[in-house]
Parts: sequence; structure tokens; C-alpha cells
Amino acid sequence: LAGIESLLSATVVDGMSGDNHNSNAELVGEGIANIACVFFMGVPATGAIARTATNFKARASSPIAGIMQSVFMLLLSPAAKYIPLACLSAVLIIVGWNMMNVEKIYKLLLGPRGDRYTLLTTLLLTVLVDLNTAISVGFIMASVIFMHRMSREIEIETDEEVLEDVGGGRDLAEVLHKKGVMSLRLSGPLFFGGASQVSRFFKTIQDAPKVLILRMGYVPVVDATGANIIVEFVKKLRKTNTKIIFSNVKKQPRRVLHQAFLEEGINSRTISVASTFENALKMTRRYLKTLNEKQDNR
Repeated sequence: LAGIESLLSATVVDGMSGDNHNSNAELVGEGIANIACVFFMGVPATGAIARTATNFKARASSPIAGIMQSVFMLLLSPAAKYIPLACLSAVLIIVGWNMMNVEKIYKLLLGPRGDRYTLLTTLLLTVLVDLNTAISVGFIMASVIFMHRMSREIEIETDEEVLEDVGGGRDLAEVLHKKGVMSLRLSGPLFFGGASQVSRFFKTIQDAPKVLILRMGYVPVVDATGANIIVEFVKKLRKTNTKIIFSNVKKQPRRVLHQAFLEEGINSRTISVASTFENALKMTRRYLKTLNEKQDNR
């Protein structure tokens, strides 16, 4: 939470100055300082938005500003109790107003509902409760909304519905006309948020094909839940001797699926991997030819 608040302070100043901060340097420096302060009976702290914005408005441009601020607070703290709270409140209101980017807030309020609700909730909690609670709730809301949006990006369909798209064409139509061949195209991140959608689609497949091509060129990420759904689907088709071909699998999904297949004892006899969809089509033709020759010999 302290790290998030510090990076939030730096982001606010970036918006005011047009500069870009170094997140790694900020977090490493803050971590070293918080560890070292323990040996001097100090209390770990984090970057503060109000003081950071005040320093920027005062045209401070070096770490000395933060050090001098601490020195002044140490020397003048006995006199601070004589300052009326109304005066301090007025100072904080001015500082907060100077930090706000009214134009950007207005644009966010006109944006998607999820962003709008996150902004309003964080703003109200900051004013009515405290900043730490506002950051925690805002971060959780943003994460849930992001996962919801990503789950809606998951698509799975048969290539018979997308023959007009680039990547299949005449070769694809020719293969799909052969009896017992199915080609499925997956797109979007295959993770726990939308895994149920893919699972329901797999359950609708009643007749097991001779060859199944899983096109995964548009699947950037697969987590453990998504890999488990793929594994269960492969195990179901393995009982019917279906040849499964994965085409154009990205690096991260390939690693996760490979580990999941090894744990379930699924080897290359059941599945094959093609670098491109065109190679998957070639493998399909060869497999069907071999299968037909075996049937003729019988």
C-alpha cells in the first residue's frame, strides 16, 4: 500500500510537470530509507501527495526539498499547535484544488461506467474516510472491473463461421468439407474470469471429430484454470481417438499447457503442435490420408 501511494504521488506530479518518474528508483530508495530509519528510532513512511504537490508548486526540483521540509517541521513543530485548524484546512483545500485536473476528471466521468464508479468511490472515500482506504478500495474495484472486461474479450467459434477472415481461405474450406474435421478459433486471455464460457462451449460439442484443430494465435495468456479446461477437453476427446492439433500457440500458453499435459500424462501421440495454421492443415491432410489407408487395408 505504501508503494502504491508513493507511485500515485509520483504520477500526480508527472501529470503536473509533464515528466516521467522512475518507479524502480522510487521504490528501491523508499525501501532502503524505511529499513535504515529503524536503526534511528524512526517510523517508516511513504511519499505524500499533498507535500509532493506543494513542493512542486513551490518550484522545488531536488531531494533537498523533502529533507528541508522535515527539518522545518522538526524546528517549527512546537509553534504549529498555535496555528488555527481553520487556517490549516484552508491551506489543504488550496493544495488539493491545485492537484486536481478538472478537465481530466470531467473526461473520466464521461467514460465507461466502471471507470466512473471507481473515480467517484475513491474520491468520496478520500474525503470521508482516509487515503489508505480509498487507495485499497479503488485498487480492488479497478482490478475486478479489469477482469470483467477481459472475460468479455474471450471468444471461441468454429472456423466455418469465419471463413471470410484472413488466415483460412480456400485451403480451410477444402479441409472442413472433409468428414470429421473441426477447427476452433480461440481469442482473448484464457483465465479464470472467463474460463466458464469456454467450458460451456466445449460441452456443446457432442460428436467427437476425427481431427480437431485448436487455433490459439490470438490467446496471449493462459492461467491454471484455463489450462485445466483445455486438459479436460483433450482427455475427453482422447477416449474417442481424436487427433488434436494446436496451431500458433504463443510462448506463455505453450509453457503452461506443456506443463499441464505432462502432469496428466498427455503426450505427442494424442496432440500435435503446428507453428502456423497452414502447417496444421497439412498435418490434418496427412493424418486423414493415413487413416483412410488403414481403413482400406482392413
